[in-house]
Amino acid sequence: MEQLELHQKNKGGRPPKASKRSIVLSLKCSREEQQSIERKARSASLTVSEYLREMGLKGKIDVRQKMLPGDILRMNLLSNMASNLNQIARKRNGIDDLTGLERAMLTESRNDIQSIKNQLNKWLYDR
Repeated sequence: MEQLELHQKNKGGRPPKASKRSIVLSLKCSREEQQSIERKARSASLTVSEYLREMGLKGKIDVRQKMLPGDILRMNLLSNMASNLNQIARKRNGIDDLTGLERAMLTESRNDIQSIKNQLNKWLYDR
């Protein structure tokens, strides 16, 4: 019982930040200035708030390395496709012919890989 009294009960969730940002600043700008700020923030992989805060406090932006979007990192699709392709290749390299289902899976996997490649290219080069 003494140990329970020494430790406060953990309520769970994210612990509070030491320095919470609760003050809102507003500024006026033209539509062109807004678009330029948003474009520069996006190219630095920052939100507009982060971009303006960095520029106001440091006068420069430290370039962040591009990271893959979480959706792509979480996809098990590539792993599943690799497994399917490996099984089909093993069968094909043996004496068995591919069934209609295996041919359809091969075509679907090719299309999925092409789609993922296009998504990656768009994310990497169209920003």
